[in-house]
Amino acid sequence: MIRLSHTAMEALTVCERKFQLNRLLTSSFSGPSANPNFAFGHSYEAGCVEFLLSGNKDKAIWKSYMAYSGEDEYGIVIPENSKKNEMTAINLVQASFPHLENLLEEWEIATFAGKPATQLSFRVNIDETFYYVGYIDLVLRNRFTGRYAVLDFKTTGLTLLVLDPLYQNSGQLIAYSIVLDEIVGPELSSYDVIYFVGQLGAGNGFQPKVSTLIFPKTLKDRLNFFISLGMDVQRLAMMREYGIFPQRGGACLQYNKPCFHFGTCGLHSLDKEKVFEEDTTEYQFTFSLDQIIEHHLERT
Repeated sequence: MIRLSHTAMEALTVCERKFQLNRLLTSSFSGPSANPNFAFGHSYEAGCVEFLLSGNKDKAIWKSYMAYSGEDEYGIVIPENSKKNEMTAINLVQASFPHLENLLEEWEIATFAGKPATQLSFRVNIDETFYYVGYIDLVLRNRFTGRYAVLDFKTTGLTLLVLDPLYQNSGQLIAYSIVLDEIVGPELSSYDVIYFVGQLGAGNGFQPKVSTLIFPKTLKDRLNFFISLGMDVQRLAMMREYGIFPQRGGACLQYNKPCFHFGTCGLHSLDKEKVFEEDTTEYQFTFSLDQIIEHHLERT
């Protein structure tokens, strides 16, 4: 079966050929974990989660430092550049402490099976070929209203004053919220998604800005997402059947940098289907897409 994720589906909607090269074919693409963006974000998340769990700043900094790494074909690497490196990641975690303390005044970490609801994994079986997976950073519960929220940590080098357009309509946490049914029961009708965002800012990463973005969502938002996921996979299956994956010019340049495949994506002589191995990961939650849609139709 072929593994899909939020990142994979975003790539599909931006450029189908890029998705094919990165996800379906054997290529020299090194994967998301061998670059500074992944290592930086992973380090920031580890430090913030530890602080929310323990309240210990020193331990949070140590966790952030130890988590700054990635992998390539040769093993563990420390990918970094002038703005995204171990020191700027730790600095961003430190700048986040007051904001995390403010978050804890209103929210507490939910529990699942007697443990904090953090780093939860799930799998949605779509059909015989594709399945969708996700990993949830944290599930929170409002101390005053009892309302639940799914939280995700993000980092960005953009200097935007208003970050809402980046995250408000993202489907990532809408998909992840499916786990809430298993934690709090199917009677849940509305919830929040929270993006805790660390911006590098100016000063080569040493003048950061931290924002907490909270967006309310409904069961209808979740239903629409899963129906859209099924539609996207149907289109993907059709492209595989016909062997046609369009190139989208809008994806050739992103963040003022050319795509990794630019200049060679039009060459097909070396295209070779990737052999997909069985996924032996033990996900904490497993769902069927058809059952999710049917269940949500009943509830709405």
